[in-house]
Amino acid sequence: SFFFKDTATTEIYTQAFVGSVRCVQETGTWGLLLMKAIDAAGKGSAENLQKTLICDTQFDFYARRYAASLKDGTIQIFDLPATEEEEAPILTATIKAHIGPVWQISWAHPRFGNILASCGYDRKIIIWKEVKAGNWEKVKDFDIHKCSVNCISWAPWQYGLILLSGSSDGQVSLLTLSQDNWNVTHFPAHKSGVTCVSWAPARFILEENNEERKITGFSPMKFATGGCDSLVKMWEYNKEEGKFAEEIIANYSGWIKDLSFAQNNEEWLSLTNRYEVENPETLAICSENKIVAILANKNEKWEECKIGEQPGQAVKISWNQNGHSFAVIYEDGKSIIYEETAAGQWTIIPSNSEDTTQNSNEQIVCLLYTSPSPRDLSTSRMPSSA
Repeated sequence: SFFFKDTATTEIYTQAFVGSVRCVQETGTWGLLLMKAIDAAGKGSAENLQKTLICDTQFDFYARRYAASLKDGTIQIFDLPATEEEEAPILTATIKAHIGPVWQISWAHPRFGNILASCGYDRKIIIWKEVKAGNWEKVKDFDIHKCSVNCISWAPWQYGLILLSGSSDGQVSLLTLSQDNWNVTHFPAHKSGVTCVSWAPARFILEENNEERKITGFSPMKFATGGCDSLVKMWEYNKEEGKFAEEIIANYSGWIKDLSFAQNNEEWLSLTNRYEVENPETLAICSENKIVAILANKNEKWEECKIGEQPGQAVKISWNQNGHSFAVIYEDGKSIIYEETAAGQWTIIPSNSEDTTQNSNEQIVCLLYTSPSPRDLSTSRMPSSA
């Protein structure tokens, strides 16, 4: 997985690479902290890290904790030091989570507590909770899919504690906590298998009356899915019908490798002028055949903008937190960051250094993706009796 956090003084890039560590030039002290976390997850060396085969890594909401899911079925939790003068991140827990690779993990919003979800090759989705420091207990496990569960994502906190997942069996599932009970909803999404999912950010609904504005609720739940059928689908909840309405918004010539909504915390949705907002819903996509594209929802129509010629096959996309730039990771480990101009065009942010493999105090080193191939749905399907 890829993590890209933008603040006033530092940027964090979590770089995907096949089997080893790649450096990205950057300023600040976060690089040293993340390098220590990576080394800890790999038991101290790049060689061991490669053997460990990390499938996914995620920071918590505050970027103070770090979780890594491994191909051996375990999850490791680290506490990051508060300052660069402190020692390396501390391994606080090792969770034996799944039988087989743990493909993806996802932290819930901290308002719900220290909760982590995981999914894996064993077809299971498991929700974990830290009951006391370093002690993680299984809250619930779900065995609702017939094949490998490839991707998971928590919904925006405004909708409650809801976990979305996608599986090689072509189904997506929604796990919703309601009055201490977990309600399960699942339905077919992509016939050939689901490869990626992403939630649209929740938008406040404003009622404008006599020059006064009042928040009346949030926009309907919406998420996007990509699959092996080359389709990108949008799913929006219809309250009257009590289900998600399906819309195909793009069709490419190969598998959808990844997709991600821009997360802009300053978006507002007006009842009286719904779509005339400064930042429309924006979805970045990468698919086979070296395609990277931006889809923007303008006046209830998704418009596509392809992002130029690509140097290789993109496998991962991640936005910064203001939604105006995103990083693309390629299967050879290289990365490119695109930034939106005032004219609405996407341009490449020049690298500070041509040599991105040199390790220094001004660089950030992170591995968060071993290879897309272990999750290839042709090999990850499990028999229903498994």
